[in-house]
Amino acid sequence: MRHRAGLVVAAGVCGVVAGAVPASAGVVRTVTIDCAGDAVVGRVRLQGAGDGVTRITLLARTGEGRFAALARTAARTERGDTEVAYTFSLPRHRGEYRVRAVSGGRPRSSEVVTDSTCQPPAEVPEAGTAAAVPLAMGAAGGAAWYLRRRRTGGPR
Repeated sequence: MRHRAGLVVAAGVCGVVAGAVPASAGVVRTVTIDCAGDAVVGRVRLQGAGDGVTRITLLARTGEGRFAALARTAARTERGDTEVAYTFSLPRHRGEYRVRAVSGGRPRSSEVVTDSTCQPPAEVPEAGTAAAVPLAMGAAGGAAWYLRRRRTGGPR
């Protein structure tokens, strides 16, 4: 009796897990990846999508090591969906990035992008701001000199 109850519970759990991603969730055809400053962005293209879930995982590695999961997200899909967009923020930079997506079938991975394409550009001060301070100081000094000369009655 004890074993039979355990089998029923196990069968129920398996049914819930199997039902989490329906067979009609579609198949991942391609995964694109790009860097935009401190974020990894891209799209997952689906074929034959129905109501289901597309799971997307950001993977990273430093050096020649294995890729490890950094972040995960899931997107609900509906019948007729052909694409899912994703964005992952990068709190720390690693060497290389890849994205893996699964939607009711075999997982697909993106190409690998390197950290050099993900780092934001170095901040360069605006030239107008850098020139404005000396220009303002020169204008103030010139105005003070002009007013002093005018008050003392000097040559005009």
